[in-house]
Amino acid sequence: MSNLTTILAQSTPHGLKVRVPALQLLLGGQPDEKPELARLASPVFHVDQDDPPLLLIHGDQDPQAPINQSHELQGRYEAVGRPCELIIAHDSKHGGAEFFDAKRMAILRAFLQKQLDKKLP
Repeated sequence: MSNLTTILAQSTPHGLKVRVPALQLLLGGQPDEKPELARLASPVFHVDQDDPPLLLIHGDQDPQAPINQSHELQGRYEAVGRPCELIIAHDSKHGGAEFFDAKRMAILRAFLQKQLDKKLP
């Protein structure tokens, strides 16, 4: 979850079933009842030029975490000029072996190598 102020509107029925009680525990209410606390607890509102490069891999069929949460975080990274790559795992849900297959591991290695190459002389 990167933006608690938008996540409920983006959630599937399954997501709402687990998220509404979790947000109640975290915030002591729902985001519309506690907007300042929801913003404070949302990573998307804290991205700045000092943040590390970010690689996001998100399943486009994820019933747990709305894919728009990753799009929002990527957009914020881009807005402040920080490196961020979003890889969509097509026909994938929330986690699973396909997130650790040879294809995704190659993406991860390439991302890390690119970041290391920027740092090394």
